[in-house]
Amino acid sequence: MRIKNADILLTRKEMPAKPPPPPLAGASEQTKHSEREYTGAMSTNATSTQTLMAKLRAETSVEHQSLEKTVHLLDPGFTLPLYIETLKTFHAFVAQWEEFGRSACPPNMRETFLARQRAPLLLADLEFFAASPDPNKPQLPDFADPASFLGGMYVMEGSTLGGQLIAKHLEKAFNLSEGKGYSYFRGHGPETGSMWKQFSQQLEQQADQLDKDTVVSGAKQMFTAFKHWIEYNND
Repeated sequence: MRIKNADILLTRKEMPAKPPPPPLAGASEQTKHSEREYTGAMSTNATSTQTLMAKLRAETSVEHQSLEKTVHLLDPGFTLPLYIETLKTFHAFVAQWEEFGRSACPPNMRETFLARQRAPLLLADLEFFAASPDPNKPQLPDFADPASFLGGMYVMEGSTLGGQLIAKHLEKAFNLSEGKGYSYFRGHGPETGSMWKQFSQQLEQQADQLDKDTVVSGAKQMFTAFKHWIEYNND
């Protein structure tokens, strides 16, 4: 995912295939509006007894904001061709993450992970515009343990919150409706808030068994990896 506000492309000029991107050092998620929703579900006080969600929010804010700055979906000059290119970029990253997660996700979170797959939504959005997915694959962080993987999952789950605002903007900007062409950003629709709360509770329930700093490190890496992938495709 590399993110900020949210505007992107429709149809980019035919160009020769790019060489594979250089190795990345992990990370991903959306606009200042999305950040308000994203962080609204978490405590803002960083104390010695802070929750894991509050710690994640406080200690990944720099990476989160850096990602948001790479996404231009809400920019006034954002065009349909740019939007389509953005869908390709997002699909490649999300599909890679979900493929990886099907084998790497901790067993106690597997059901939750599999119930929230969103790469198919991006593929459907591309098909709506008769566009093909990007064949290139991003390099994800090396999530070597459950704690770091859950940090990455925190980033990807949090992105559903900002997507709600983006979806409303896309409807007006490109005259879209019924989720056609923008189903990814609609995410879980009216269930988005409750599903985020459910995920947050699941993470907190196992916080005592996790190395919190490792969870934070995984989230930072995911934010950064997404950012690098977006920047690579924006060049």
